[in-house]
Amino acid sequence: MLWAAVILGCVWYFVTDRGLRPIDIDEADSQSSQFVVEVNSASEHEFACLPGIGEKMAQSIIAFREEHGPFESIDSMTEVPRLSPRLLDKVRSFLYLEPQTQPADEMDNANDG
Repeated sequence: MLWAAVILGCVWYFVTDRGLRPIDIDEADSQSSQFVVEVNSASEHEFACLPGIGEKMAQSIIAFREEHGPFESIDSMTEVPRLSPRLLDKVRSFLYLEPQTQPADEMDNANDG
């Protein structure tokens, strides 16, 4: 008898729109999320998750960045061996570049000269 009451209670809950409500997928709010990486701080794993990059290219990007310093622009990433402009265009929407700030002592030295 108790089980019947529980089952009827659950059915009543869902039938009266107090539970899950079906939605018309065409009228649902669109939600999008995009994975983006900051090119001067992204890890090898983050680069490897981008379409067309993979592990080897991600390793090349990190090695180049460690050897030559931070990228000055997204376009400067084409200096990485085997990272073609075409591949860069394919992943460009996933990349962003934080503005580089100079430490205060470097700014003082630049103003002195």
